[in-house]
Amino acid sequence: MAAPKRAPFKAEADRVEITSLYLQGKPQHVIAQQLEISRDMVAYDLGVIRRRWRKETARNLDEDKARELSKIDNLERTYW
Repeated sequence: MAAPKRAPFKAEADRVEITSLYLQGKPQHVIAQQLEISRDMVAYDLGVIRRRWRKETARNLDEDKARELSKIDNLERTYW
């Protein structure tokens, strides 16, 4: 039998807690025990969290690159 699904708000609340515990260095089985969810659910949520982190990091890098290129363009205009 499949595990019961969580409501979206419960899943997000769990992910906030999982993130906090994960960043404290807690192992997945400890996180699962604390939140009273399965270890598989913790592993799944960590996958979601990591994908979000990668996406956010890529977005921040793109913004940083655009900002630096604008500065260079401005300097080139000034010097020409």
